[in-house]
Amino acid sequence: MLCDLLISNYASELRSIAGLSDSEPVGDIREIIEKQEYIYTEKSLPKEFAAESKIENSGFHITFNTEVKGFGEKFHRFTMGHELGHWNIPAHFEKLQEIKLHRSAPEGSSAADIEREADKFSIYFLAPIQSYQKQMLGLDFSIPTIEHLSGHFNISDYAAILHFMQLTDLTCSLIVCNEKFEIEWERRSDRMKDTFKMTPLKKTKLPERTMTFDCIKRKESSMGVDSFMSDWYSDFPHKMACTESVLRLGYNGKYLVFLTPESADYNMYLEETDQRD
Repeated sequence: MLCDLLISNYASELRSIAGLSDSEPVGDIREIIEKQEYIYTEKSLPKEFAAESKIENSGFHITFNTEVKGFGEKFHRFTMGHELGHWNIPAHFEKLQEIKLHRSAPEGSSAADIEREADKFSIYFLAPIQSYQKQMLGLDFSIPTIEHLSGHFNISDYAAILHFMQLTDLTCSLIVCNEKFEIEWERRSDRMKDTFKMTPLKKTKLPERTMTFDCIKRKESSMGVDSFMSDWYSDFPHKMACTESVLRLGYNGKYLVFLTPESADYNMYLEETDQRD
């Protein structure tokens, strides 16, 4: 797996070639693709794929799958950024020269290194780190924050929240659930990982006592409901209230859960642990 810094550098190189500054949002990504002399097409592919990159008759082809319906323009932009990653990450390009055709899974749905690297390239290309951090300043871990970042950079909510979790200095957890009432995986901010030690949540049933369980039953989002960290983490080391918000993605049956410890309880915990030390 390539390191994030290297992937970010490859994305910066393409932005420079495309005449983009480090701060401006990407405009028409189709125009960028065509200016780099890739052959852009849209056609029907198997439904499990979002796009493909192909070498054919000495031409470099990027194809978006027309069978992927209802995901919107932001999903399309992220997917095209992903394909640009396959062409602009040298190891991927070498692989394409060998195999001639690579088909990509929808964003965030594959654990394969080549797909995760292309996903990272896409987000670094569409939302460079320094520019993204500037937009994050002073914002909390909430649905309005993610909607702001998603709108400013014209990226999907899913991409926006993953980038936020990578860069934030807040204490928070992101939990990804599905419409089958399952927890697929979680990601904790660095500060959350440093402060609290809990068993990771992965491939397990969603606790019925959570507000998220009710949201999935109703197939809706919800913002800022009070709950407890122990509703999610049975081994959470303190009785601590938290804010629980749920964002329904609208595709792939995914729900994103935002957990933030309540500030008074959190500060009290820090004071108590400092005293014990």
